[in-house]
Amino acid sequence: MPFCMRLLARAFTFLVALATAPVRSVVRRRAVPKGSMVHVKLQGKIVDIDGPLPFFARFAGAAPRTSLHALTRIGKAIAKDDRVRGLLVTFQDPSFGMAQAEGVREVLEMLRKAGKEVVVHLPEGTGTAGYFVATAASKIFLGPMASLALVGFAARPLYLKGLLDRAGVEADVYAKGRFKSMGELFVRDSMSDAQHEQMDALLDGFYSSLVDGIAAGRTVEKEAARALIDEGPYFGARAKSAGLVDDLCHEDEVTERLGLFDPKRAAAGDETKKTALKGGEKGLLIDGHLYDAITLASELPALLSKKKIVVLPARGSIVGGHRQQEGVVADRPFIATVQALAKDPNVAGVVLLVDSGGGSALASDRMHHALVALGNAKPLVAYFSNVAASGGYYLGAAAKKIVARPRTITGSIGVVAVRPVVDGVLGKLGVVRDGVVRGKNAGLLEAGRRLDEEERSAVMRELDGCYEGFLGVVGAGRGLTREEVLHVAEGRVWTGEAAASNGLVDRLGGLETAIEEVRALGGEAAKDADIALVSPPKPTLANLLRANLGAEMGWAERALTTLGIDGETLALAAETGPLFVSPIRIE
Repeated sequence: MPFCMRLLARAFTFLVALATAPVRSVVRRRAVPKGSMVHVKLQGKIVDIDGPLPFFARFAGAAPRTSLHALTRIGKAIAKDDRVRGLLVTFQDPSFGMAQAEGVREVLEMLRKAGKEVVVHLPEGTGTAGYFVATAASKIFLGPMASLALVGFAARPLYLKGLLDRAGVEADVYAKGRFKSMGELFVRDSMSDAQHEQMDALLDGFYSSLVDGIAAGRTVEKEAARALIDEGPYFGARAKSAGLVDDLCHEDEVTERLGLFDPKRAAAGDETKKTALKGGEKGLLIDGHLYDAITLASELPALLSKKKIVVLPARGSIVGGHRQQEGVVADRPFIATVQALAKDPNVAGVVLLVDSGGGSALASDRMHHALVALGNAKPLVAYFSNVAASGGYYLGAAAKKIVARPRTITGSIGVVAVRPVVDGVLGKLGVVRDGVVRGKNAGLLEAGRRLDEEERSAVMRELDGCYEGFLGVVGAGRGLTREEVLHVAEGRVWTGEAAASNGLVDRLGGLETAIEEVRALGGEAAKDADIALVSPPKPTLANLLRANLGAEMGWAERALTTLGIDGETLALAAETGPLFVSPIRIE
């Protein structure tokens, strides 16, 4: 064998050995002595499922990620492991919506019911959703100087009419559906009655879950729980005196509080360490990812199954084209993936994971069409995460079954289009529009000009057609008549709980529930299938350039920038939705 080939072979062998050594070593030492606790850190954005951390990312020192799917798997293993006393969860500035907060809380509650100890440590404090999770624990520890920002929920969007008036810009809004509120940001200076009604319903659901969680977790009456919320936030000792946490401590003090041995905090060769690893008086604090690896190693034969249930994520704004980046679902690569899954004989079924507030109507329809074809070839179940609204619901309507969490935000079956009218401000700058047209509506697509009544009617005809198409897609997918869909449409958003009662969702639950539904639909082929995640393709240089060099920036935004309305103002507007949108959007 040539030298270079021998070198490559040795390098590959080394990498495999390096990657598997920790698991093999731990399994060999049986490093799960009785009385141990598994330690999981929740950090960054919590997602329902995530792929493994790439090897070179680990090599560079990146921290392993914990998804809700992995946490559930770890929790189930702990529940039936008599060596493990319980679970320690450390919050390191995690970010999650109420739907995912429900999912994490369910894991903690499941362990409590299994007789396991569950401890949550908040070294940097947490907010309302985080505390909702923590209330499922048997003990809550808070950092001595950390704040518990338990304050409830607020929905107070920014209204831009005053800003646009000052700039001499008008927004021409077209919407189908009384509750389709995105365009209100540009033409109102306060919340409409319809938007107020649906926000009331959403926050009522969130708030009742929070109150119930505090009451059950901290053993207080619901009225007392409401009073505790109203008296927040809480700093350090005040949180303890109010009974919201059990103790104040730093991270290096937790193991002492729990009577555990932490090998990372011991000197090499410490006799205590040797004793702990052999199952001495103290239990061991075991890293959650390592414990997960030990558990999976024992199930390796099942993991080698050729048949897969694939989780297909649709996370972010739905757009047309090839743009591939965080927070965006581009229709062309998505459709290509869907078509490949439909043809793959090793795919036993698919879970469509939707976490999207919508986007392009055209892109949503194209993706839905591909998903319908996939559903005809394979069992297809949709799981709605934090948000599956408008275009997000449009995608989910292709599935045979839809699963959502009680506090998922879904629905918003309606369409909207927003056009800037900037002729006024351009006139002040000495810019005049003049020319020749042929065709009554030839100027309809000219950006920035005011439309007359006939032209506005033409735009509304387009929206009517799009809205009817949306109603038809939902009706066909859910087995509902047009009138039945209209009853729950009009752009109204619903909680998952409400959606389940009105026929928009089949079952309440998490990703695991959706996987169960795929197994039920797939029969024997899906019964023992492993779970696999479709990873988004890496963005190409061409796509990055296309996405970031101004191709997506509308001329109206550039006009505002010219007027000095940029920076924080535009960023703030971007947080509330697209500043100006010409195409029809279902969002």
